[in-house]
Amino acid sequence: MSGAWAPLDPAALAAVMEDFDGPWWICGGVAIDLFLGTSTRAHEDVDVSVLQAHRASLDAALTGWDVNEVSEHEVWARRHADGPWEVEFLFEQREGDEWVYRRDAQITMPLGHLGKVTADGVPYLVPEVVLLYKAKDPRPHDEADFEAALPQLGIGARCWLAAALEVVHPDHPWISKVL
Repeated sequence: MSGAWAPLDPAALAAVMEDFDGPWWICGGVAIDLFLGTSTRAHEDVDVSVLQAHRASLDAALTGWDVNEVSEHEVWARRHADGPWEVEFLFEQREGDEWVYRRDAQITMPLGHLGKVTADGVPYLVPEVVLLYKAKDPRPHDEADFEAALPQLGIGARCWLAAALEVVHPDHPWISKVL
């Protein structure tokens, strides 16, 4: 699927998600910017993580939108069928009160630690999880996000990311940089 993108800004996205009955977090590069409190680069899209268990609530919140399923883990949405895509939703897994990384169930995190919230009340995925996803096959903008976030990551986030990378990408060059 292709097409032009005109990503929603975080405030507009929060308004869209107002009736969504579940946790949600901006993820991807925009989450890195929210973590840093500044825009580090232009973003082609905006990604939002929601729990798979809340898919029905997401569908209800997007009533009237043009929603296209890209894969079992991803949908694109726009307000008008002939308009640009505005938001990409990614479905996260959970087991009880734990988030479970969909690429390797050995990697988990308490749901209560999965996100942070900006001063304006916009939730975003913690950077260590964002970077774990970006580590699979990092493109230049993923490398830029890693380099921008790294100096601000606390020791707990660095250790978690290094341990997760050791499991899924044991030879990844980021491991030596985070420790």
